[in-house]
Amino acid sequence: MDRDVPRFFYSPEWRMDPRAKEKFVGPDLAPLPAIVDAGE
Repeated sequence: MDRDVPRFFYSPEWRMDPRAKEKFVGPDLAPLPAIVDAGE
């Protein structure tokens, strides 16, 4: 994955939030893409 991809989903403030460094936090700019099973 390109290192710039998170910028599409997370604002700078959200990326620097202490909670984001401890655990998963949901995106604040756009929803993450759905995971599609290639076998379906």
